[in-house]
Order: sequence, then structure tokens, then C-alpha cells
Amino acid sequence: MRGQCRAVEIGGYYHPDLAKIGEAMRPSATFNKALAALQG
Repeated sequence: MRGQCRAVEIGGYYHPDLAKIGEAMRPSATFNKALAALQG
């Protein structure tokens, strides 16, 4: 069975890099702008 997404390097399994996780979880610049506008 094929996965839904591509593999992403997050800097480790037990102690991942939070910046890399943020980039992987929110890849759309347009959607990020919309969320930022809603947050004020």
C-alpha cells in the first residue's frame, strides 16, 4: 500500500527539529497567510 505523502526529514525520531516539523506540517504559504490573518 502506498503512503499519502512523501518522506520528510525532521531531524530525528526522538528529538526532532521543531522548525522542520513546522515546515512539514504547514507547507502551503497561501494557507499559512490565511491562518495568520485569522489569528490577528
